[in-house]
Amino acid sequence: MAVATDPHLHLSSSAAYASSPDILPRSISTGDLWTQAPHHQQQPHHSQAHAMHTSQHSLSPSTSSGLGRKHGTAIGAHPDHIQEYAIMEDLLFVFMGIAGTYIKFDLPSDEPHDDDGLADDPMQDIDSVTSCANWDNIHYEIDPTLDPSLRHLVEKLLPLATYYMSVDAFVVKYARFEFGTVSHALCSALRDLLKEYLNFIAQLEHQFHTSAEFTLHRLWFYAQDTLQQMHILHQLVSAMRALGGHTDTDDDHIDAVLDGLNDPDDVRIPDTQKGAALLNLLSQRLISLSGDPKCKQVYTFLLAQASQPYFDILNEWIYRGHIKDAYNEFMVLEKSHVKKENLKEDFNDAYWEMRYTLRGDSLVPSFLDPLKSQILLAGKYLNVVRECGVNIAKPEAMHDAVAAFDEEKQQQHWHQQQQQQQQQQQQLHAPAPTSSSTSSSSTSSSSAVGAAPLSRSTSATRPEPFVFRGHVHKPSDLSQVAVRNDVWAAVDGGTFVKSLEIAYRYANHTLLHLLMHEQQLNARLRSLKHYFFLDQSDFLTSFLDLAKDELKRPAADISLSRLQSLMDIVLRNSASVSASDPFKEDVVVVMSPLKLVDQLLRIINVAGLDTTDPATPGAANGNPQDLANSLYLLDRSQSLSGSMYSTSAHAGGAKDALNGYDALTLDYTVTFPLSLVISRKALTKYQLLFRHLLHLKHVEDMLCQSWMEQKGPTWRNSSKSLADVQTFKFRAFALRSRMLCFVQQFTYYVTSEVLEPNWQLLETNLSKVDTVDEVLQFHSDFLDSCLKECMLTNSKLLRIYNKLMSSCVKFVNHMGRFSQALQNIEAEQQRSGVFNMPAGGKDAVAQQQQLDAIIRTLTKLEEGFGYHMRLLIDSLNYFSATETVQFLCLVVRLDYNTYYKNKRI
Repeated sequence: MAVATDPHLHLSSSAAYASSPDILPRSISTGDLWTQAPHHQQQPHHSQAHAMHTSQHSLSPSTSSGLGRKHGTAIGAHPDHIQEYAIMEDLLFVFMGIAGTYIKFDLPSDEPHDDDGLADDPMQDIDSVTSCANWDNIHYEIDPTLDPSLRHLVEKLLPLATYYMSVDAFVVKYARFEFGTVSHALCSALRDLLKEYLNFIAQLEHQFHTSAEFTLHRLWFYAQDTLQQMHILHQLVSAMRALGGHTDTDDDHIDAVLDGLNDPDDVRIPDTQKGAALLNLLSQRLISLSGDPKCKQVYTFLLAQASQPYFDILNEWIYRGHIKDAYNEFMVLEKSHVKKENLKEDFNDAYWEMRYTLRGDSLVPSFLDPLKSQILLAGKYLNVVRECGVNIAKPEAMHDAVAAFDEEKQQQHWHQQQQQQQQQQQQLHAPAPTSSSTSSSSTSSSSAVGAAPLSRSTSATRPEPFVFRGHVHKPSDLSQVAVRNDVWAAVDGGTFVKSLEIAYRYANHTLLHLLMHEQQLNARLRSLKHYFFLDQSDFLTSFLDLAKDELKRPAADISLSRLQSLMDIVLRNSASVSASDPFKEDVVVVMSPLKLVDQLLRIINVAGLDTTDPATPGAANGNPQDLANSLYLLDRSQSLSGSMYSTSAHAGGAKDALNGYDALTLDYTVTFPLSLVISRKALTKYQLLFRHLLHLKHVEDMLCQSWMEQKGPTWRNSSKSLADVQTFKFRAFALRSRMLCFVQQFTYYVTSEVLEPNWQLLETNLSKVDTVDEVLQFHSDFLDSCLKECMLTNSKLLRIYNKLMSSCVKFVNHMGRFSQALQNIEAEQQRSGVFNMPAGGKDAVAQQQQLDAIIRTLTKLEEGFGYHMRLLIDSLNYFSATETVQFLCLVVRLDYNTYYKNKRI
């Protein structure tokens, strides 16, 4: 707070008296001054001596007020210079919030005021009105007999008292502990300015006592700078009081409110009155009023002081991954109820997505808004590293660690270039390729070209993972910050941005190295591919052979411990490929309470919350994120297994009982921090794909068994005497062949044209990742692409596929009935001894009825399978234009000879 710089303000009393011996010194502390004032010009030396004596007395409005009342004289009854002295004395007290003798005021209050005589107390405490926001409505009562010219100057000076009382009341209220550290620091800075203001008042009082030239006009001149600066502070605190009128509707604080219910005595301050809200107001006013040098100086000082505790929390977050925020002021919100242990059950990735989240835009300092993503990720990365027990380098050592990381990366890049050059030289010296190799290479290149649009479309729909390059490598990253030069200069933003870059790069590289090398993420993913995608499925064949009797039973009656022991035997078999897998102990056998299609339809239609029929129009179709978005709508703390078990009662009442083959699935034990990547959400997607493949394998095995059954004598022997029986056999052979071709072609499409190409793309992407978020994004995109291209995210295609697979299962189930009917017909023919015509009697009629029944059943199966095949092909052609062209590959496989296209009903 600047004070007046006029040299006369600092003159000594002796110099003032020497220069002006005829002017009465300032003192109105005794009653003699009032009675002797008219004669002071006749006794100048006596007045000077009396002033030297009375100058030792303190300035007290109570004394002068009492004398005024004692003599019963109004201020207007005295000469003008006496009026000026008296009113100046009152002003010095009013400037400090104390009512004077001739100037009184009523402090504003939002509560009704009881007239109990406190208004006459000049030392009325202003703490009782600190909650009032109408400080501009202070009413001053000036003695009406005061000279008009003096009254005009007094009225111009009284706003200074208003400003002081307003700022002081703000400091008293907002310095309380519940307003947070930012408010505490701001109030501390305001106290420093108020101390300078009081020092200025003390200097004025000194001049009033000692200088004969100190007049009301000179006081007005000295107060100009202080009046302007106090007006700035008054406007600021008024704007901050107005922040309390806004309500915060952000749901990020629901958990904090619920926690606060445990302590009803706890005083809660809205987020709009503390923390980032105060910093935003200071920064906005600094930018808008930066044209005024005095405003800029005041706001720069206040912003620098108020932001210090906020940056202390920020540095603790980016350097240690820990939030020390006792008043909920920080831009990152920590939800303590979300723990890493929940990753094993929580489907919605709550730990990574919701453990630490950004608050609303109004609760993030505006000057940090362009860097909020970097700030959030830097702390999240370090928090994971700290949770894993890895020692985190000190801030001063992070710079050296980042430099070592860069050097290591440059060496790897140099080695890659050397390898590429060697490969190019080998290709130059290699012999010319033959025609066959040329054709194969052209075929592979054409297939690669055909696959390129798929990868481009996938990357186009995927949000670009954030990679923070820093202001050195990419100046455009801080283009939004550059317009706030005054703000960044106040908070030392340049130093912070450099520190943030180093902290972010250190945290990212440390966590990435932990995942990729120490935790062997690539090896873990290959193990998942082996067990869930059945790339080497010898273990599954052996397991199904051993557990076939157990799996034929209802799912509720199957012993999981027995199945797990059989799986362990298979995986530990030295002849199995899985015997060399170091992670085989993590494979767990589980049983799902729902069929695959029912589970997928519940997920797509959000059946956990929406009880509408799955066939309702408007189901999630075509969007690769429909599955994930629908699942996200489930309760945050609800796992998918929990939602499925909650609906198992409804599934138990279905017509078809759930057997072991329909409920069988695998689970995988993943520890932290790998559970960030291989989360419950990701594992559920792996399980869906595994159950999809297992169902295809199981139905294919059933059809193959039917094929073997049709090779028996009952089906192999010709029935020339009964043309209907022979035709029935041919139709059954053809239908079984079409069904087996459909299942095998679909299986090949899923494994060779969906899972394997996407897996190769994932391996390529993981070899080039720079951030942990890229790892998460690429892995999530991989699973989403697999689910989408396998038709597991489209409810219409899924229902058609279910009808086709159900037709195959029904055909297999009817095969026993067909075989039994053919055996009865053949036995009847042998007993009758008639070969050119059926035997008469009741047996012949029953035989013909049985033949007609199996023919009708076969006809129904043929028509249903053919209809749904044509419907599937048409739907794939349609969705290949709206979703992914990968469906065209399946269309070509299913209708390679246009059999279904040409056979229209």
